[in-house]
Amino acid sequence: MNCLYDWDSDYLLIGAEVTPGIFLNKKTFAFSYWPGITGKLGPAHSTASPHVPMNYIQHIEVKDVNTIYFSVLLNGELYEADKRSGEIKALHRNSADVLSIGQFAVVNHNYLDDRLEPRFVCSK
Repeated sequence: MNCLYDWDSDYLLIGAEVTPGIFLNKKTFAFSYWPGITGKLGPAHSTASPHVPMNYIQHIEVKDVNTIYFSVLLNGELYEADKRSGEIKALHRNSADVLSIGQFAVVNHNYLDDRLEPRFVCSK
């Protein structure tokens, strides 16, 4: 397991090697799986079996109550996900300047990469 996020009162989102993203139902202990960056992120959009091999969630940070940022292991990919719709927006998809974004922080609703440089400014 790389990271864990309390999605809502019913689910946990788990980032772990091999499987892109895992949703664990807190009440039934049933697992479902994020289909990867080509699909939406959320329990309602997950599948019964994992899609492998695939780039997996490495780090998760909260932007606000309805939005998270997450990075995946390879290619310097960083995304924003809307928890209500499941829509995923790429914020960084370029391995020319960084191979992996293992850590980043969120300050005033903006993410900072592991060099603590502002990389994205979101509108409020």
